[in-house]
Amino acid sequence: MLVTMPAKREGRWWVYCPICTHTVEAAVIWVGKKAMVKPGERCPRCQASLDAGRVLKDRAAAA
Repeated sequence: MLVTMPAKREGRWWVYCPICTHTVEAAVIWVGKKAMVKPGERCPRCQASLDAGRVLKDRAAAA
């Protein structure tokens, strides 16, 4: 039986940094319908790890 893994997509989205409480742009990967911060990504403001950050919205939304 052949099992295929879902394709991973990558892009830049807005992510909430729990340390400095700002919304910053970071690399996000999708596996299926789930979006999560790319492992090892850091906040550009405070240099904290964004592994626990929440993905909020697309950077081009509400233009």
